[in-house]
Amino acid sequence: MDKYDDNIDTDDYNYDLRTRLTPLKEGLDSVIGKLDPTGMKTSHQTEIMGAWSTAAGASSKGHTEAVFVRGSQLIVWLDSPIWAQEMSLMSDSYIKEVNKLVGREMIKTIRFEVRRRHS
Repeated sequence: MDKYDDNIDTDDYNYDLRTRLTPLKEGLDSVIGKLDPTGMKTSHQTEIMGAWSTAAGASSKGHTEAVFVRGSQLIVWLDSPIWAQEMSLMSDSYIKEVNKLVGREMIKTIRFEVRRRHS
């Protein structure tokens, strides 16, 4: 039966639609699972990015931004090459501190990228 047919029984058509619908939570879980092939949950990424803010300290606030986690690598954007150099020299201590704050070894490397902020 064509859904645009004038003789359609709307009760049957609506029932058919309801049986094919997926609950929102299931749909979102499915999409997030496909977007996250490493299996790392979004909450872990958020936890790691929060740990970065603490590990990097108040002096780096406004100069650095943890943007995402790729596998076991934390990607951090910085606003200048000077900050990138400074942070790179201290990356081992930052990795240890971030892992300590999240309670397990999740980060093995940090990649620092200079990105100019738009005003």
